[in-house]
Amino acid sequence: VRSARDAQRAQHAAGAAAAREVVELRRLLDEERLIRRDEAAWRAAGEERLRQRRLVAVATAMRRAHGRWRRERLQEALAVWIEDITITARVAAIAQRVALRVHGAPPNWWTPAVENAARQLARRVD
Repeated sequence: VRSARDAQRAQHAAGAAAAREVVELRRLLDEERLIRRDEAAWRAAGEERLRQRRLVAVATAMRRAHGRWRRERLQEALAVWIEDITITARVAAIAQRVALRVHGAPPNWWTPAVENAARQLARRVD
């Protein structure tokens, strides 16, 4: 009876030891799984930061290019506008000279304000 009881105790002890090993193994596996999950999350966060940085770089480059494009268009428009003004001033001066030669007096649209503006523009042109 005693040997059977000892055998049973030994069997229980072996079963308990096996159960402890299983619990320990499960804990180690869970720990490893958590470590892997944290590493994956860390990698994903790094990739997201990199993607955000790239997006910001692209947006900045596009904004700078757009600003450059707008400045160039504005410069072109300003150049055309100045050219138009100088042509208008020259045409107005020629029209005044022709009217003075033909009629002996400036045309009726030639007001003092127009004359003043034409003088200023002619000064800038010359």
